[in-house]
Amino acid sequence: MKTERIEFVAPSGLKMKLQKEAAKAKISVGELIRQAFEPSEDEVELAKLTAVLKNSTAEASAALNKAVAEVDDLVTDLQTRRKKNERKAA
Repeated sequence: MKTERIEFVAPSGLKMKLQKEAAKAKISVGELIRQAFEPSEDEVELAKLTAVLKNSTAEASAALNKAVAEVDDLVTDLQTRRKKNERKAA
């Protein structure tokens, strides 16, 4: 992995807060900052699963809409046939 050095000026006390948090987590300050901005493996996997779920939901919705339209067509056809049969019987 290629890395780059980043230097920045922070408000008084921030460096100490970062060092304390990093020490609690037993990681470097750099790692603490990276973890705050880079997604974890779980977050990456969750994003992939979310995309699959969205796609599957869209496909299911389209299939359901198609089925509803087909049922509507069938009901209309049956109603038309019933009316024709009623007219013939009358």
